[in-house]
Amino acid sequence: MRAIGDALTTRADAWAHLGWKEAAEQYRCDCVGRVVIVEIEPERLHRLRRLMQPGISLQQAYWELTDPFNRPTPAVVVEAVMLAVRDRGLAALKEPATVERLQRCDVVARAEINQRIQKLGLKPCLATSLAKPSQK
Repeated sequence: MRAIGDALTTRADAWAHLGWKEAAEQYRCDCVGRVVIVEIEPERLHRLRRLMQPGISLQQAYWELTDPFNRPTPAVVVEAVMLAVRDRGLAALKEPATVERLQRCDVVARAEINQRIQKLGLKPCLATSLAKPSQK
């Protein structure tokens, strides 16, 4: 039982320490005039506020926030495509695994892939050849 009492005393001492109080006061001074603790880009904040409107169901908001087409293409997908092109040339763009990766790419990622293929001295061909898969 003594260990529990010591732990509580130690915890209380830690919270009573001047370092915590100074940090809390500094935080309060730094946050003056701000409503949120973290900075959110205005576009994203507008989207989140729109999803909180009374007419939007929780399911609608969830699907919009988790839909992979509403997020940028992960860099690892671009790197996987480029690795295939470096290893096997432009023929790799017709392989099923690479085609599937390309279908998940947004416009920005495709432009980056085209630019990187050009830097390799090859002719890029992704501008219009692959349409975005239809959403169901």
